[in-house]
Amino acid sequence: MPERARRNGGLDFNMNSQLQMDASIGEKLKLPINYNTLANFNFENQLKLDFRGKDDDIIKQFQAGNTSFASKGTLIPGAQSLFGIKTQLQFGKLFITSVFANQQSQRQTQNMQGGTSAQNFILKADEYDENRHFLMGQYFRKNYNKSMEKLPVINSRVIVQRLEVWVTNRNGTTTDIRDVVGFMDLGENSPYNTSVLTGTPGDLPANTANSLYSILNSNPAYRNSSTAQSQLTALGLLPVQDFEKTFARKLQPSEYYFNPQIGFISLNQPLQPDEVLGISYQYTYNGRVFQIGEFSQDVPPDSTGNSQKLLFLKLLKATSQRTNLPIWDLMMKNVYSVGYGQLERQDFRLDLTYEEPSLGEKRYLPPTDVTAQYQGQPLISLTNLDRLNNQNDPQSDGVFDFVEGYTVISSQSRIIFPVLEPFGHDLDYVYSTQTLRDKYLYYPLYDTIKAIAQTYANLNRFKIVGKSKSSGTPGGGTSEYQLGYNIPRGSVTVTANGQVLQENVDYEINYDLGTLRVTNQAVINSGIPVSINYENNQAFGFQQKKFSGCSARLPGK
Repeated sequence: MPERARRNGGLDFNMNSQLQMDASIGEKLKLPINYNTLANFNFENQLKLDFRGKDDDIIKQFQAGNTSFASKGTLIPGAQSLFGIKTQLQFGKLFITSVFANQQSQRQTQNMQGGTSAQNFILKADEYDENRHFLMGQYFRKNYNKSMEKLPVINSRVIVQRLEVWVTNRNGTTTDIRDVVGFMDLGENSPYNTSVLTGTPGDLPANTANSLYSILNSNPAYRNSSTAQSQLTALGLLPVQDFEKTFARKLQPSEYYFNPQIGFISLNQPLQPDEVLGISYQYTYNGRVFQIGEFSQDVPPDSTGNSQKLLFLKLLKATSQRTNLPIWDLMMKNVYSVGYGQLERQDFRLDLTYEEPSLGEKRYLPPTDVTAQYQGQPLISLTNLDRLNNQNDPQSDGVFDFVEGYTVISSQSRIIFPVLEPFGHDLDYVYSTQTLRDKYLYYPLYDTIKAIAQTYANLNRFKIVGKSKSSGTPGGGTSEYQLGYNIPRGSVTVTANGQVLQENVDYEINYDLGTLRVTNQAVINSGIPVSINYENNQAFGFQQKKFSGCSARLPGK
């Protein structure tokens, strides 16, 4: 174990707070409160004022704070994750329940049959996977569109043979850990920091592509964990911008996917905004071998065994998103999630639409301003997602080209555009003037961080719509399906051929992991369609909705 992992120093201030209270005022008013600053999600904190009247009171119930609204009807369902005011009144035999609140979840439905789940998806252009998919260098960004334009034939002479991926060690891992330094300009022929570095002729990435790697090896202080930060700063390199020093762990090959010809990696789990990602890789080009960064075997621990020498890596993600730096362009913004589990090709459908003001959604761009030769052409063709038929012949058939590893990563249920900016500059050719391009194309999606891009509602009119099928996990006479994380308790309704199934009898739910397992063997063997209706808390914090409702009932009705 390295020296850094054996001991910790510094002052320990406990700035966290936790409050749990179950108070009563008289017999009618209760205050159940649970608040914890260490909660992973805001909806785990519960704040409620609960008043319950007696049998002869008009006000039967009054709740303020976290509440829910139940509905016995199937046409208009209730909601479990609400924050607002709820009242229940009684006038003789008439009961009236009303609620006015913010809804902290989104209701979704999955239809399943024979161990697979089918679901419709509608994604806006700004819902790309963030901090998860990265190109390995500026060379691969420059050649991405060219390499993918004639799928399934890949126009690339590069084959990545070896790869190590390092991320900030946040989970306390004690194996395959190192102090590392990631450099933005490592392996780049045209370095960003020209005041310190000098590029070399050529286009291929390599440690010798500029003067950085030779400078780092010229002074042992750059490789010393305790002096590297100050020495690199004195050299003229800026932290966060030019380099990132961190304590990192090496990912196992099962924790990511990489495409050896296109040159991108896809992580199984997205990175936190302040986590660092660095890589080292080796590739061949026309039989010649090139290397960027250093592998862990290349730089073993020093002779004393008390510390480890720093590894030099290619930096793909820093602790801060700075859109003016070249590293911003390495994060792919053309990858979207269309489901959970193993995506199936059978019955997969995907299309692109544009929401024209006052005229609804169309499969093509408004024809009035489009160049004549592209008028009426489907967006799916304009973005190069449809140039093959079902036999992979170069003939458009109006259907999404399902090419594993290039337009689809089935194991992650992700779709990938064969162009880097499908709703931005890669549609420039459709319009004749820059004024028209600025009017229709979503440039801010690729030029700014997502939070700012989402404020351009006038440009966020592109949508990805379709239907996906994901495999369940059969085993032991059961079928298990992934619904998402942190499903609100009591929000799930499961029906089979219109008959409502019972929880813990016909099916079981892990609400924390969001998995549902059908246990009724008769339902599994019959293969009848199963419909799951549930609330999903994942949208909370990104999308706020108002919820209001009122119901009235008489005894026996």
